[in-house]
Amino acid sequence: MAKAAGWKVGDVIVAIDGKELEGMRDLFSAVQDGSPRKTIVIERKGRRVSTTVDWSGTPGEAEREARRREREARQ
Repeated sequence: MAKAAGWKVGDVIVAIDGKELEGMRDLFSAVQDGSPRKTIVIERKGRRVSTTVDWSGTPGEAEREARRREREARQ
């Protein structure tokens, strides 16, 4: 997925869907929240680069979506 998005070794994920990340907990939370399509900003050699990753066609996405709906129904 990273290669398809154009990421390179040394790139650092700094934001997902407009939310700045402060650590791994923020990263995991941002990936799990919302839709399977994410706008991810990476930092490469001091520059920020915006990329888009879309997990909607991956094998586990239907299961993840079902779990998301269950969580929302309980709230």
